[in-house]
Amino acid sequence: MYFEHKLRLPDDETLKGRLNQLCRIYTAGVNYELFWGIISNRWNDKPSSTRPTDWNLFDVEGWVVFYKKHGFKTDVYQLELVFKYLTTYYSGPSIFISQSGTRYQANHRSHVSHDDLIIERIALMALEC
Repeated sequence: MYFEHKLRLPDDETLKGRLNQLCRIYTAGVNYELFWGIISNRWNDKPSSTRPTDWNLFDVEGWVVFYKKHGFKTDVYQLELVFKYLTTYYSGPSIFISQSGTRYQANHRSHVSHDDLIIERIALMALEC
């Protein structure tokens, strides 16, 4: 089965940086399924219509506990890598909002699909080979 997707690639230097960070993320034990789970479950326990002051906001250790409660086994190092990646390459609209680099808030207004993460999907799935 094939699907058509227009892929907008960043300049070579930015693309290499993204791929290097994704390699580190994968080496830390985060495959695409977990990467997607971290993103798609960031709203759990909060209705989507909540105000920004009510959005999920935790330090990294708090997010580890949050994800464990929802069936995703992560650790501090994995989440630090993923949050750094997402706040670097997805700043508008952001998926997570960094609060002084120590706490991260889920952006409930940012709707992300697999198509939005095509670079991550290809890179992390290719690393599984």
